[in-house]
Amino acid sequence: MKQLTKIFLTAFVLFVIVSVNAQKKDYTKEPGYVDFGDLSSLAADGAGTEINLEGQMLKNAAKSFQKDNPDLAELINGLKVVRVNQFNTKAKNKTKVENKIEALDKELISANWNKVVKTNGKAEIAYVYIKTNGGEKVCGVVVLNYKNNKQAAFVNIIGDIKMEKLSSLTDKFNLPRIKE
Repeated sequence: MKQLTKIFLTAFVLFVIVSVNAQKKDYTKEPGYVDFGDLSSLAADGAGTEINLEGQMLKNAAKSFQKDNPDLAELINGLKVVRVNQFNTKAKNKTKVENKIEALDKELISANWNKVVKTNGKAEIAYVYIKTNGGEKVCGVVVLNYKNNKQAAFVNIIGDIKMEKLSSLTDKFNLPRIKE
């Protein structure tokens, strides 16, 4: 039985690797894409978590949620990319992190992103932006978050984003809620 499990896991990993590489697409040309640049210098010891979900991975995720959470499945099915960069920071990097967030804020505003949330307090900085395709359709969401001078997160979601269903995604992945 152990041998069968090993064979299955190996085949599954190979399938995932082949699928991901075969489906690789350049999303940098998408209107909802934002280049955060190199964030490693902001992280304490360069450590952090980076999540990149694209194309077929998101389609497969949508299928897995279809039965238990159809709203979430519908939202995820419309996405092209979900990118999350989260990391701990050191007190000495406070100014660098804040400057990076402010530079991205200016860049996003000049590129006609709409800032829908702005929290600028002692304990937290949080900005949420949406990008529309010129009409009512949302094609990008960006979340910039810096908590207690200790933790930062940069999130970019690209695709056909149904804002009315986004609260399901924010709950599921513990992201700041846009509708609040």
